Amino acid sequence: MITVAIVDDDKYVREGLADHVRRLSDEFQVLGTFGSTARLLGCEMSAPVDVVMLDVIFGPGQQLDENVRALRPLGARILAVTVDTGRSEIAHVLRRHHISVVCKEDLTDDVLRSVLLLVARGGRHVDPRVQGQLDAALKMPRLTRRQDEVLRLIVTGMPPKIVAQTLHLTQAVVYQYLEDMERRFVEAGFPLRRDGESTRKRAWELSRKAIEIGYPIDDHR
Repeated sequence: MITVAIVDDDKYVREGLADHVRRLSDEFQVLGTFGSTARLLGCEMSAPVDVVMLDVIFGPGQQLDENVRALRPLGARILAVTVDTGRSEIAHVLRRHHISVVCKEDLTDDVLRSVLLLVARGGRHVDPRVQGQLDAALKMPRLTRRQDEVLRLIVTGMPPKIVAQTLHLTQAVVYQYLEDMERRFVEAGFPLRRDGESTRKRAWELSRKAIEIGYPIDDHR
């Protein structure tokens, strides 16, 4: 018997998922449905939880990464369920945690049963669209943590001079970071346009290219 707990802030969605799991076969037992990870963790369960079906999108203050970390003490496998496989935070979390992810729209009886069995046995299921994001990230320019910080600020439109002040760096250091990031982008196969030699224009082009190729700017590596 595989035990399942369902966490989703939409009552109708979580009850619908619970009914779906119950209809699959007597291989599965739904231990309960919960509106948040806190409610799940605060509940005394009748049996250990094998798999938590966890909604990706919650309200403010309940990010996927935080929910996954909060569930660690439970010792259960986590299956993230989403309707938006393009959310960057999903790939971000998959690079840090051994969880699975499936699209709600793909959950036929056969798919749900096979995914739950796989996850319960310690395997990992990743939606093909999310896997594509992970594969693409492997080809991205490899920047240092400090360069990531500089790039994240530049992408917001912040001028290099203000970036230097914000990060308590000299302008010369920021300019050197920009030059090195340009080189890394080119070496990774992402050439940059040169609309001018001013540092501000080069920074703008670097940020434009980062957004264009889907560089994981929100990925705190």
